[in-house]
Amino acid sequence: MQYDELEDIQEKINKLKAKSIEIKTNKEYEAHLKEIKNFEEKKYQLEEKILSVMETLDTLSKDFKKKEEKLKKEQEHYKQTEKSLEDEKNTLYSKMETYKIKRKDIVRNIEEEIYEEYMNLIKTGGGKGKAVVQTRNEICFGCNTNIPPQLFNDIKGDKGIYTCYYCNRFLFYSPRQVTSDPEKKNG
Repeated sequence: MQYDELEDIQEKINKLKAKSIEIKTNKEYEAHLKEIKNFEEKKYQLEEKILSVMETLDTLSKDFKKKEEKLKKEQEHYKQTEKSLEDEKNTLYSKMETYKIKRKDIVRNIEEEIYEEYMNLIKTGGGKGKAVVQTRNEICFGCNTNIPPQLFNDIKGDKGIYTCYYCNRFLFYSPRQVTSDPEKKNG
């Protein structure tokens, strides 16, 4: 649009310069030069606007390229993170399947009545998802109540399967604090 206008002005200037041969008086010649000067000023202003727009375009183009490069880097980082998370997910699923197989083997060796009691504790939520808890210093770590000394001694002696009189969770003894995360070491 501005280029067309610039061409129109240049055409008018050329026509006016061509007409200057036909001028006969000084007054007409001065008016004619003034008209040419006005068109040249318009042309100059238009050229300045065009240069300004071109500079802005150049700056925006460089900025766009920088942002485009940054976007490509971010997309690559995203793909790497996504792949890493996918690999981690697959590893966890694989571990989970291994644990499921181990669990099935263990469940086969448990008496059916005890296993049903265990599953009922898990399902009812009374144990907040924990059906088996540690005991130490004659205390059930499930409900934090005292365990009778004889029961505690039996549990320590590993002479059978025992439950808490208060919360009905299965009890086991360990002289160390046991974590609930199987990936962490007891300590």
